[in-house]
Amino acid sequence: MLSNASGTGPYILERYDRAAGNVALRANPNYWGGPKGDIKPKLKTVVVRATLDQATRLLNLKAGTVDVADITTAAIFDVIDKKKWLDDKKIEPVIPGVAVPGSFPWLTVYFAKMNLKIKNPDGSLAAFQPFADLRVRKAFASALDTADIRRNVFNGFAEPNSWGLTPAQFGYDPSIKPGYKYDLDAAKKLLLEAGKELGFGPDKPREMVLISNATAPWQGYIATQLASNISKLNVGLKLDVKALSFTEYVNSWRSQLTSFSIHSSFSLTADPNPWLSAFGTTAGFWARTSSYSNPKADDLYKQQFQALDPKQRAKLISELMQTVNDDVDWVWIGAATAYGQPTFNPNVLRTSVKGFYYNPTYQGFYFPALWKE
Repeated sequence: MLSNASGTGPYILERYDRAAGNVALRANPNYWGGPKGDIKPKLKTVVVRATLDQATRLLNLKAGTVDVADITTAAIFDVIDKKKWLDDKKIEPVIPGVAVPGSFPWLTVYFAKMNLKIKNPDGSLAAFQPFADLRVRKAFASALDTADIRRNVFNGFAEPNSWGLTPAQFGYDPSIKPGYKYDLDAAKKLLLEAGKELGFGPDKPREMVLISNATAPWQGYIATQLASNISKLNVGLKLDVKALSFTEYVNSWRSQLTSFSIHSSFSLTADPNPWLSAFGTTAGFWARTSSYSNPKADDLYKQQFQALDPKQRAKLISELMQTVNDDVDWVWIGAATAYGQPTFNPNVLRTSVKGFYYNPTYQGFYFPALWKE
């Protein structure tokens, strides 16, 4: 199969160099043309060359020896003007003959979650449950400067979001309001009030642990920012940031051993249902790992799932999102754009390549639509 794949699509395998990882495709003369019969590959041959070294890919792109290159987020400012992007939100290529289309909405969200039922290693409930109190949740959410994070962690390639959906998905509603805003004074007031009942204060300090994935430095930045901001408030909470191995990190939040954790989540579909379930229902994946539950949200989820009219469904989705936001279990940090992915940015091409279009559910190139001038 690897060396003699038949292929029934617009291209078929011509050769595969297993040692180098290179693939050559040629237009399929017998392709049926798709549902409308109008898809005719314009490029007769497509060569996909495996070049693992980022610097080499960039040099090849500059030299014009390749037409398309996968340029990672870390190197995107070798390709576009950083100042014009950060200050003016304009993508301007700095390499002659190179085009960088976008930026486009993508299907990844960055968020933090607060655990309403922190557990001990033996599975019993911990004595100190700060996030069971809505005031503490609002305070922590209000202590995160998400605008700073989007600019300085994601280089501006993440847009503000008020729920766990992106503009690329059905039901996205920019009018939905989060239950917080960045306001350290408000955070301090809330924590001082809550501390009187929960047993912490300037004279009764309590310790909390924030975890991050050691292989994802962006999480460490966010956790450190939050710990620093809470410390400035002098409310009796000492936050310890721990960078864990990936396995330890996952085990900690999945077992609900930690109080606060930072995440990204990617959807494979533009339909919002998987994320509506994950964040908004008692049985949802992310909700289960923070013990979030709201019967009203569960009911709204069922109603939108059964709704046949798109307008009615969109209305129910908005109501569901606002209901969940009012509970403030999630801090929405940003919705990634196509150049906001940690490693994957293939939308860099020579200006001679035409026909590119963006599909948020598939961030690659649809070769039959491309041609060269």
